[in-house]
Amino acid sequence: MDDYERRRLGIFNLINFFGFLTGLCMPVAGLLNEGYLPPLAWIIAVAPAVISGLVLLFNYFQEHRKSRIIYFTCYPIITSVVYLGDIDVGINLFLLL
Repeated sequence: MDDYERRRLGIFNLINFFGFLTGLCMPVAGLLNEGYLPPLAWIIAVAPAVISGLVLLFNYFQEHRKSRIIYFTCYPIITSVVYLGDIDVGINLFLLL
């Protein structure tokens, strides 16, 4: 892996690290909320942390191709589920997670 690819991977890991941290905040906020959240909302709340965690794990084991496949297929699928379920989660910034 040349220097350019290492820099790209570092940025990709940084994005996923912050996505993982942000993704952990949403389920915690849901647990602290006194209202009821449907199961689909819990799946959507946990999905960014799971996806980013898997990507970071695969990058740690140097499975870079698998990590890119997971990242670029799972996020659009979860976004589609959000639209199908009519859940308003501020989707404009959802892909930044």
